[in-house]
Amino acid sequence: MLYIYPSRNRNTNTDDDLEEKDLAISEMKDWFFDNYDDPANFLPYETKAGGYQYLFGGPYELSNVLHEEFSSKYPNEYIESTINHIENEYGSIDWEKKPKENVHITEYLNSVSRNT
Repeated sequence: MLYIYPSRNRNTNTDDDLEEKDLAISEMKDWFFDNYDDPANFLPYETKAGGYQYLFGGPYELSNVLHEEFSSKYPNEYIESTINHIENEYGSIDWEKKPKENVHITEYLNSVSRNT
């Protein structure tokens, strides 16, 4: 009679797996915060106009942005963990793309108002 014993290496949460996941989460968070920010940090807010004036295409949902950018690179589990990390720290908010380094918000608003 042949007995087959489960392998000790079948644990899906090995140290290497956890390290890989942590590195992936770190990469996704770094990328996200390099490209997106809380609108309260830099956008004008107008109560009469309905709140933040999204100047760079927002508002953006964290989940949509991360899935779009990383679904071909990382498993859904890693992306969802990244979303949870960010939402645990910042809450569930709408995000805005950061302006390019050479764009100053006041100058941008002035140019938009001149063109309308």
